[in-house]
Amino acid sequence: SISWEVETYEGAFIVYEKGYYYLFLSMGTCCEGINSTYKVVVGRSRSVTGPYLDHNLVNMKNKSAGKVVLDKGEYFVGSGHNSVIKDYKGNYFTYYHTYSPDNTKYRVLGMDALFFDEDDWPYVKDYRASSGEQPGPTTFEYVTV
Repeated sequence: SISWEVETYEGAFIVYEKGYYYLFLSMGTCCEGINSTYKVVVGRSRSVTGPYLDHNLVNMKNKSAGKVVLDKGEYFVGSGHNSVIKDYKGNYFTYYHTYSPDNTKYRVLGMDALFFDEDDWPYVKDYRASSGEQPGPTTFEYVTV
């Protein structure tokens, strides 16, 4: 039986890249508008069944483990419950929900490029939800005949 600190995490998403299975999880409070503390953390494993460890070699089954990938930004807060896509050119992007201080009643969709550091840990720029225009994924390639 696998025992998880389920009150800590939700929104699991797994991606295989660079010889690792990356387990993205959301933690914190997701639905408190401007007071939301939601963020995305990650652990990784060589096996899809784990164990998943964070950058400090703490098992992700423990409460509050995980390397931060995405946290609140200068403008948006409560950024989490992400998914990850790889585009046509091999670039990664993460999509997540977040709150704007202009409208804390409804969550909005956020998107940021996902990068890998020198130790192969994923992150978004500055580890924060962006607030400006961002380049998006390439979904197809134009072919001239």
